[in-house]
Amino acid sequence: MIRGNVDDLGAARIPLEIRGGDGQYHPIGPAIDAGFNGYLTLPPALIRRLGLAPRELTEVTLATGTREKLNTWQGQILWHNRPRAIQVLESRGAPLLGRGLLAGSQLTIQVWVNGEVLIEELAEIPP
Repeated sequence: MIRGNVDDLGAARIPLEIRGGDGQYHPIGPAIDAGFNGYLTLPPALIRRLGLAPRELTEVTLATGTREKLNTWQGQILWHNRPRAIQVLESRGAPLLGRGLLAGSQLTIQVWVNGEVLIEELAEIPP
């Protein structure tokens, strides 16, 4: 189970660790974005600081409906206490965690400042 909290601005955040190019895991605190169907976005400066391995340029559709090409990077995070390889999208702004990571989990958010955020891994995914 992964536990986090709702911040002062109403964003549901969880602690997450991403493996850098140095082989060490580094803490980040992404906001959960249920409208984002990818895994994780990180700003360019953080990607450079972590030393992530580049992958490719990929075309995405933003929430505004516009299409944009973004750099992608190879990442590894600890998810439910296990290493998991993911695609990281380079994007301006704060780190965001999307539905790609939430698949196979149950998300519960107490929607108030300091409310609890829980992500529970499902043993069985309903049809």
